[in-house]
Amino acid sequence: MFELGQARFTATVLKLGKRRNADPGAFAGRAGQDGGFDVVLTSNVYHLLTSTAREDFAAAVVALTRPGGLAFLSTLSPRDPQHYAKGDAVPGEERSWFQHCYLHFCTEEELRADFAPLEVVDLEERSYEERHADDRVHHHTSWFLEARRPG
Repeated sequence: MFELGQARFTATVLKLGKRRNADPGAFAGRAGQDGGFDVVLTSNVYHLLTSTAREDFAAAVVALTRPGGLAFLSTLSPRDPQHYAKGDAVPGEERSWFQHCYLHFCTEEELRADFAPLEVVDLEERSYEERHADDRVHHHTSWFLEARRPG
């Protein structure tokens, strides 16, 4: 483990994070080994995961957050105008489509249930613009979750 500013990272988490299409379940399998992080930040990952992988990922976020620590997560909302309902619907998965990649769009209720072991401090849906280098602008709506692990 090494420190970068106030954040601590493990070599395992960094290695998994660098692998494109890494198995999110691999995080859950190692979560208990690394726990105790004051802050766990996940940005724009959750909506890329299948139902089972989301369960594993949520469990890993909880396990990695120390008691009293904070977890932050951002994920696409069903109100996202850029990607929602684009591509082919994924059979058996509500609010999930595949166009260039798999995307799942979480509801407030789903996020609260998936992260039930944490105390939700704030859960907001926000719209914003994502500007690209070629001057294209994507309009997004995402959920932003802030939660504390009890204890």
